[in-house]
Amino acid sequence: MAKKIGILTYFWADNPGTFLQAYATLYAYRKRFPEHRVELVDVRYRRNLFRPNRRDTSLKCLVTHWHYHGLLKRCRRQHLAMSPRGIVTQDYEAAAAYVEAQRYDLVVVGADEILQMLPKYLARGQPPIYWLPPSLACRKVVCAGSAGTTLYENLSEPMRQRLAESIHAYDLVGVRDDVAYTLMEQLGLKGDPRLQRVPDSTFAWPIDPQPAAEAVKRFGLDVARPTVGINAPVNEANVLRLLDHYRSRGYQLVSLAAPSPADYWLWFISPFEWAGIYRYFQFTLTDRFHGSAFSLRSGRLPIGLDFNTQYTAAGLSKKHSLLKEFGLAETAHINVDRVKDFDELLARCEAAIAAFDAGKALDTAVQLGRKYEAFLDQVAGLL
Repeated sequence: MAKKIGILTYFWADNPGTFLQAYATLYAYRKRFPEHRVELVDVRYRRNLFRPNRRDTSLKCLVTHWHYHGLLKRCRRQHLAMSPRGIVTQDYEAAAAYVEAQRYDLVVVGADEILQMLPKYLARGQPPIYWLPPSLACRKVVCAGSAGTTLYENLSEPMRQRLAESIHAYDLVGVRDDVAYTLMEQLGLKGDPRLQRVPDSTFAWPIDPQPAAEAVKRFGLDVARPTVGINAPVNEANVLRLLDHYRSRGYQLVSLAAPSPADYWLWFISPFEWAGIYRYFQFTLTDRFHGSAFSLRSGRLPIGLDFNTQYTAAGLSKKHSLLKEFGLAETAHINVDRVKDFDELLARCEAAIAAFDAGKALDTAVQLGRKYEAFLDQVAGLL
């Protein structure tokens, strides 16, 4: 008998990584459970409105962002199967009632930072709906979830109790980084076999290289020149000096974030083009989790730039956890707010480039995809 599976995750932001993690999760569950109905649960905390880039308000950026907003809307409409008559609400009870009304046999929560307790949730005294109510009468699974920088010690005792009651009602709790794993242990799952490390869903999705090849041709990218990819803020002085340094050495700069100071601006590309574009870079400077993940999947080095707001007090972040999986946390992970000396920053980048093993990165990415699929085998046992 066919079952009904709902995937509860982020999907509405104008962000290629957000779109691809939702698409990849949907892809993986549909592939693993072709006999069942699988859809995204259409619960959103805000409408998908046009939100201009706050870092660049030039006319060129605004126009391009507007077109990109439309491109992502079309991608979601074309590629993401949604539950009917969705709901936009910040009220926990209303969101829970909508999920319950869909009568799912299984709700999959994840991937992305769905477990993060943002200040707005703490101010309202309500968690996000991804911490499902224990009363929801179906199987419940966290799959590759992240808690961002949420720390147990920053939660009130009533909130700790509420989150613990929620998470103990899940059948499996698969989290993708150290911060989330530690939080789950502190909420009472330490030593519980339900708690596991599960890679991001994008590692189990096969990248089609053709869309990126078409984008490279469309933008006239010179693939014969060594290239630095930029997928990070460039308003930090040492980062700008770093870009000037590599340009002086003959590298061309290709930005996936902002139009300057790059030689090419490839922001207005589809998520499917974005996923494969990293293979054309020698390395990427990025503060993005999925920018790092797709670099590694392409056998390219991501130099993970973190800032203090992306760290916990213990020095952990989602990019740090990802790079640790690849044995790169000590070489390719840099907190730009702490490394103030440019010569030190440059030396660390050069050391990371020299030590990178592309073959090992590709092998590790394949292993993470298999690990994700092995978790789906456990999910199958629940149905």
